Amino acid sequence: MPEPAPLVCMLSAAHPPADVRVVAKEGAALAEAGWRVLHLCPAPARQDASAPLREGAAPG
Repeated sequence: MPEPAPLVCMLSAAHPPADVRVVAKEGAALAEAGWRVLHLCPAPARQDASAPLREGAAPG
């Protein structure tokens, strides 16, 4: 069984979960290069932090 790709964890203190610069640019570039990517960041206001953010959903 092959080993999984290496994991990179991107930690954001101020960027929202769907921030284009972090997710669509940096995260996508890392994934394209073969890395598994995890983005840990604060949940938007009034969102249940345990619920996944729907792609394209506006925070708040």
